[in-house]
Amino acid sequence: MTASKDTVLFISCANVASSQGGPLPSSYTYMPMGAMYLAGALRERFGASILDLNLLGLWKLPPDEARARAAEAVRAEIREAKPLLAGLSCLFSTQMEQVLELARVIKDESPETKVAVGGIHPTIYSRDVIENCPDLDFVMQGEGEESVPALALALRGEGNLAGIDGLTRRGPDGRAVESPKTRYIEDVDSIPRPAYELIDFSAYRPDTADWHNPKGHDIGTPAPLLTSRSCPGRCNFCSLHRAMGPKFRRHSAERVLDEMEYLYHEKKVRYFEVLDDNLTVDKKRILDICRGVRTRGLDVQMRVGGMAINALDAEIIEALTGAGLVWGSLAIESGSEFIRNQIMGKNLSTAKIREVVKLFRKYPDVITTALFIIGMPEDTHETLQMTYDLIEELELDQVYISHLLPIPGTRVYDQCLAEGLMLNPAEHAWNSGTVRNFYRNANIFVKPRALETEELALWAERFEALREAKKSLKFRRLGAGSIIDPDQKNTPRKNYA
Repeated sequence: MTASKDTVLFISCANVASSQGGPLPSSYTYMPMGAMYLAGALRERFGASILDLNLLGLWKLPPDEARARAAEAVRAEIREAKPLLAGLSCLFSTQMEQVLELARVIKDESPETKVAVGGIHPTIYSRDVIENCPDLDFVMQGEGEESVPALALALRGEGNLAGIDGLTRRGPDGRAVESPKTRYIEDVDSIPRPAYELIDFSAYRPDTADWHNPKGHDIGTPAPLLTSRSCPGRCNFCSLHRAMGPKFRRHSAERVLDEMEYLYHEKKVRYFEVLDDNLTVDKKRILDICRGVRTRGLDVQMRVGGMAINALDAEIIEALTGAGLVWGSLAIESGSEFIRNQIMGKNLSTAKIREVVKLFRKYPDVITTALFIIGMPEDTHETLQMTYDLIEELELDQVYISHLLPIPGTRVYDQCLAEGLMLNPAEHAWNSGTVRNFYRNANIFVKPRALETEELALWAERFEALREAKKSLKFRRLGAGSIIDPDQKNTPRKNYA
């Protein structure tokens, strides 16, 4: 058989490295938004299908069995579809091992099928990936709603690979040929709606019996929502601009509301997970969204992954809670204004942090969590004590404390490399799995100038104890929200459009 001229298959790699097993890092499996957006952009010119390996329950299996199960699922899909192009997602470094294994499976089953990989990790390491992974034909850098259709058209003989923005491919000599990513979609409202029609919503329904559910809804299947791209900030540790471009771009309130209304009526969604970190940056827009939720009769609850603290005020917080906010996350990062502002570049005062947390305390139905980073090159005993003291002071429901992980393409990465502060620079190579335990305080990647690593490890123990002690009663009452047993419900769906 030859590859289909009309089919593109998107494979969403598992959230857990296939060689590791263990529990999911999140309470349930998100729908594969990246694949859904790309399939939506292709729907008028190509058939598209989505295979989400997160629905296979790999985390419940021994490592070898998990790898075999993922490989067989991909092999069966490739055998049936023989797609022109197979796109593998690799959002995090932990997924790279599985990407390489599955690319080999695809090529063994269908040598004619071209294999591309996208996501933050391959975007950052695009040249390394192409020059070291013979089964991968392309890396798609950054957002792909324009470049992936252009690639599919070129493979169908209707375009030129050399003209595709952000495409890294292999030249005749085996070296990477890279077209740097220079174009990002200015009018994000022009991006087609994600291909929700390819998703079996029931497969993503978690056990929500112990979720924070002030309205007492039948939560059903939560839906992710992306309302903007990139970020107006320039934090020295963040790689978002490398993947999503230098300019912050946002959907209009009308577009956000239309998508919510579609999901509310067509997919019976009553709980939204807002994935982007900047829902509240534009005051008029967020007030329009909140007003629209009410006037359109959308009786929903929302968990917001990130809110711009500087933009929050009493009016916005009241509007958010009125529109269904039940959980919000605040990126505070450090208790030291020197670290937070002069080093990280957040331009956020401690007084503003206190004001916003105090405002949220007026709404007991809202869970507030906060994010902190320790181990910056400039951290000292004094700055870490400031962070400790601020966490202890603030009335938050839970805090998350992570060690600094320098990511290539960020200012702090270049700084740590130049100053020789990385404990093991090889940990940051394209094929390293060192970030597996990033969110569990297990790894120290950087030696601060004024601290020994043993001292930082002792601080980490103190912070972990504080994190546990600071959990509010309502947070402690929450269940894990595990996804329904995949052996009973969550088999991969082969939906074509």
